[in-house]
Amino acid sequence: MKWRRWIHGLWAMWLLVGCVVTPATGPNVPQDTPVMTTPVARLPETEATQPTPEVPPPAQEVRVPIKTLKVGTQWPSERGPLFALITGPEGWRTFLRQHRSQPELWPEIDWNSYVVVVAVMGQKRTGGYRIAVRQVRVRGDVVIARVEEEAPAPGEMVIQVLTTPYYLGLLARDMLPSGPFTVHFLAPSGRWSVQVPSLTSDGVYVATPTGPITDKTTE
Repeated sequence: MKWRRWIHGLWAMWLLVGCVVTPATGPNVPQDTPVMTTPVARLPETEATQPTPEVPPPAQEVRVPIKTLKVGTQWPSERGPLFALITGPEGWRTFLRQHRSQPELWPEIDWNSYVVVVAVMGQKRTGGYRIAVRQVRVRGDVVIARVEEEAPAPGEMVIQVLTTPYYLGLLARDMLPSGPFTVHFLAPSGRWSVQVPSLTSDGVYVATPTGPITDKTTE
């Protein structure tokens, strides 16, 4: 009986030692087996995965100071309403000849530094009317000139003579677009627009009616 207990004890010890986990060895088990990895397939780019294109910031608005050249109530001709931008001395002479006048009758202009903005209200039956360009803004390749007009109040005493109010102002060249740009004159009568091919050109650019004033124009 004792020898059986002894055999059973040896058997239990052998089983206990066999339960200890050791690295697998043997002729069929390489010691430096490389780890195999499965490549991950890239998903095709879709609209959701493509980079979002950068949106350019809106054009910064710049206010251009206006220097009054001359204001009056007797424009040489009866034409009007009239809104224009003049960019050089030859254009100025041509414009004045069209309106039965000449440069010698007007203030001298430094064309290297300024261009001329013109606003003519048109012929009125009495005095008491005024017109002026009060604000000029530049936004990218668009120039917006706001025109204000005044009329005599009901019952106001005014001169009883035909008048043609006008306003001439100077705008600094270095504050305007140099390339092609559009000028919008926003007057009580509506929007008047003109395309200017280049600020370096010497010409006269007369605006034509293009419709009512909209939020898109003034925003």
